Amino acid sequence: MITSTVLFPFSKRLIERFFLSFTSPAFWTRGLFIENPGKNGMYAIFWILCIASAIPLGGAYLIYLTIYKSPALSKTGRKDD
Repeated sequence: MITSTVLFPFSKRLIERFFLSFTSPAFWTRGLFIENPGKNGMYAIFWILCIASAIPLGGAYLIYLTIYKSPALSKTGRKDD
């Protein structure tokens, strides 16, 4: 449970980036997703999805950050010689 808690923000960010790559931010504030009391159920589903996927997705995102965002590594993911 502690691992899920630590990795939760990374999982949430990865899920948001994934869905925003297919849609625009405006999509999530129109139609079915307008701010009303019924949207609370959608938030609950989103948070449960984030918690359930926190360890695998959060771990994958940490590996991604380590490999591709490290200043010591080149764009190919290999150390510069």
